[in-house]
Amino acid sequence: KPVKPSHARHVVQRLERWSTPKIEQQETIEIGDLFVDPSKREISINGNPLYLTKVEYELLVYLSSKGFKTSPQKSLIAHIDSLGYVGNRETLKVHLSNIRGKLRSVESKTIVTPIHDLGYKLYFYGDE
Repeated sequence: KPVKPSHARHVVQRLERWSTPKIEQQETIEIGDLFVDPSKREISINGNPLYLTKVEYELLVYLSSKGFKTSPQKSLIAHIDSLGYVGNRETLKVHLSNIRGKLRSVESKTIVTPIHDLGYKLYFYGDE
């Protein structure tokens, strides 16, 4: 049965959401000076709390769960969609820009860096 283009887009988005791996909520993640405790819903830099919005928190947890591997832009957008927000390229850029600004403001050595035409990943430029 033929599918209207507008419906096809929604079907693809649903499939991407289902294929997005769920993050284990009990594991703590430590990357450089960034410490993520999903069970407490806390992120800290060198022991100091980092205050984020819900979407920023979820994106940073998602990126942290990947370690230093690149997360494709489509996966990050699907992750925003799965939270009940409208996810698109511009929304993603704004949230990641906010995260980068907050990491800079606490002088974190862990940064979110764009990888041209691929996605985003965490990078640590410290001594470890």
